[in-house]
Amino acid sequence: MRKTIHILLATIVALNTVLLSAACDWGKSARPLTAIGYNAQSGLLAAGRTLKAIAECKGTPVNGEQLAAIKRTSTIIEQWSKKIDETVEINPQTKVELINLTDGVTAEIAKTFALLKAGDTQLQERLLVVRALIAAAKITIAALDVSKPKAPRSVSVKTDEAAKQAVKAGARGSEQNICVIDKLGVIASEFTGDILAQKGMDAAALKTLRTQQHDFIQAL
Repeated sequence: MRKTIHILLATIVALNTVLLSAACDWGKSARPLTAIGYNAQSGLLAAGRTLKAIAECKGTPVNGEQLAAIKRTSTIIEQWSKKIDETVEINPQTKVELINLTDGVTAEIAKTFALLKAGDTQLQERLLVVRALIAAAKITIAALDVSKPKAPRSVSVKTDEAAKQAVKAGARGSEQNICVIDKLGVIASEFTGDILAQKGMDAAALKTLRTQQHDFIQAL
């Protein structure tokens, strides 16, 4: 029993350390607007994997409604990201279009969040990471001075709040059994790997990775 507790505590510490690594990377620098979609898809992929992991450990079927909502949100974020890819410059017209599209993404995230049960804290907090990223993108777009149009790749988005939410997403776990904690540790490691992998990548490479993330989510 004592050995199990020690393993459990060690796993929780490892999980939090992994998430802190990603959070520090997010917190110390802004992300290009063209990279926000990739980061959001990474968060959604972690949410989908968390949903399945909890169900597997409890020996219950995956909540199909929740999984379908995560997939829909992923598709809408992919569409939003493609619109940003297609935008040559953010001018008065495209600024309004992007803000309206971003509002649509936010609304979809809210619907997905509402489907999550009160006890599914890990799922809720994964969605809060995604919501923070999209909210940061909207704030950035809305604040742009479009008297001098800018290319989306040159627009920087601060991801501080998303970094904080990423830490909170992994801060819980002591109330879960060892199976859940172990699986969440693996998911956190994969999530951090996805976040750190974007270093040095250009917009084209991130676009490819983002689409792959979307495909992974649809295959869950």
